[in-house]
Amino acid sequence: MFQKKNYFTVVIGLLILSFAAACNVTDSDDDEGDENGLPIDDPEFSSEYVFNVSLSAGDHVVELSFGQIEGASNSYDPGIDLEAPPAPPDDIIHAWFQNDGRNLFKDFRDQANAESVWSINIDASGHETIYVEWTSNIVELPGNVALTNVDGVIVGDAVDEISVEISDDQLDGLQFEFIAN
Repeated sequence: MFQKKNYFTVVIGLLILSFAAACNVTDSDDDEGDENGLPIDDPEFSSEYVFNVSLSAGDHVVELSFGQIEGASNSYDPGIDLEAPPAPPDDIIHAWFQNDGRNLFKDFRDQANAESVWSINIDASGHETIYVEWTSNIVELPGNVALTNVDGVIVGDAVDEISVEISDDQLDGLQFEFIAN
């Protein structure tokens, strides 16, 4: 009889824990968030901005756009994002963002993200230097956008600067990163 009672106690306890987990109930008052304490997807947080980026080498230019805008999700959005065509011939620079398994020329994200990262893939096609230039349309930017390298070092502050020159050996791991204040 004692074993049967313990068995039911354990089963009922597991059912209660499963139900609490399914309802996302915890016994902690800690709010989860990023390293700044901001929730990753807070409906009260909003930012809106667009950066237009030109990457050039020689006579060849690739145009990219990224930012956080109304109506965008964190995945590919038909009608908002723009897929990149296949790579051009070998001697022409090619660049794209990758999101949701797609190569994109335009990649916009949800306004409620307190942190967003756009990794830039660049095929320099034998060019030793890539010139990266950008303009922005900032409606609301409660944070900072920077171009960083694989080590997290800021290559260019996208709000205060408008361009950088990057050698072909510095192309791996480049990304634009938005972090809320």
